[in-house]
Amino acid sequence: FVVRLRFRFSFFVAVLETSLLIALLAARRSPFDFQMRNMSLYIGGIICYKFALETMNTCIFNLLARSNEKARASVLWVTLQSINYATQCLGSLLVGPAVKRVRASRLLATTLLLFGAAITTIPIMEAATGGRLDSDGEWGPWMLFILYPLVGVFHGIIELIRRVIPK
Repeated sequence: FVVRLRFRFSFFVAVLETSLLIALLAARRSPFDFQMRNMSLYIGGIICYKFALETMNTCIFNLLARSNEKARASVLWVTLQSINYATQCLGSLLVGPAVKRVRASRLLATTLLLFGAAITTIPIMEAATGGRLDSDGEWGPWMLFILYPLVGVFHGIIELIRRVIPK
């Protein structure tokens, strides 16, 4: 029950994150208002991003634990985490060439949008395969080995831009 509730909450956080980015691109006002609004949206977006990331990690572990026996779930989780860390490094390496072609703020906004879309696919797949609050969906957890590394690439890009390239 908690896993599905967190998935649905993570979905709503991803939608909120997307709407914040759309609002950022839509409004135009005086430079001071524009800067304050951008800063508020940036802080709100990063808060949503961090919450979605932490919720997703717990949900993915629970999906693995629910669909496998305990010893195998632990091995799968460690393997998945190792692959995720490697793809985070890959994402960090992709920032250098990407920043030369695209502004860092645009790269951050696009990556946050793609990050939200990647996280949103998990509850969509759960709901599309018959998952409800009281029953499990009928999709294999091996799909997580595609989605979680993809999220790792986005996570690496976002963290490097957020920490190393502040402006």
